[in-house]
Amino acid sequence: MGMDEEILNLKNQMADLQQKLKLLEERKGSVRESVYNKVKSDYEERLQEVEKQLKEKASVIQEEIKKIDEEIREISLQKESLEEQFEEIDLRHAIGEYTDETYESMTAELKERIKELEDRLNQLNEDRKTFIELIGESPESVEEAVEEQTEEAKSDEFEITLEEVEKKEEETVETPEEILPEVPEEEKIAEEIFTGEEPSAETAEEVVTGEESVQPEVEDDWLAGLEKELGVSEESKEEGLFIECPKCGFKNKPDAWYCENCGAELSHE
Repeated sequence: MGMDEEILNLKNQMADLQQKLKLLEERKGSVRESVYNKVKSDYEERLQEVEKQLKEKASVIQEEIKKIDEEIREISLQKESLEEQFEEIDLRHAIGEYTDETYESMTAELKERIKELEDRLNQLNEDRKTFIELIGESPESVEEAVEEQTEEAKSDEFEITLEEVEKKEEETVETPEEILPEVPEEEKIAEEIFTGEEPSAETAEEVVTGEESVQPEVEDDWLAGLEKELGVSEESKEEGLFIECPKCGFKNKPDAWYCENCGAELSHE
């Protein structure tokens, strides 16, 4: 039996017991008080046990909802990034940078991936709705419970006592004698040259390495990578920017119908 079936079964039991207690209340004056109290106590104990089990199952369901919410956030970010890439390619195509054929090649996989993410988001939202209906809580109450659990976890993770902070500060404080100015490697080399000593290969290598380390890293250009993968050259991109005259070879604007040089009719096929 799955989790959803177990919860539905418990909810049915709870509804049945509540109905029996209601009927029992209607017959309160028709039997001895001792008999009424005994039967009522029996059903109240059963109801409490069912409610306890249902609460435990609901806690598990809330954890599942929390996982679903996290996946929804991650997939939404992925989808937004792909849609941004699609818009950039679409804009470049609209101004004539890419031909129709190149545009279709570059966007085909993006469209497919975006559709997959949309389908997954729809499924996750359906699962989330089902879980919320099972435990009988509104989406707002579930989100508040999840946020409360998250805040408690964060406070446990970053809680530091005052004694630990003071101890850490004592360990990191240095005496004035221990604090000495650090001589840059360039000054060390200048001193060695002035005194007639050759700078060691190790020192020179450290200076070069230090200079190289400050060079900014170049981020990967996803668009350039995609163009390279599809074999889109600068020449092929220029084909979408101009219309070459079949008579004189002059490159005209893409919206021109007659050659600006010789007046011949241009083909837009």
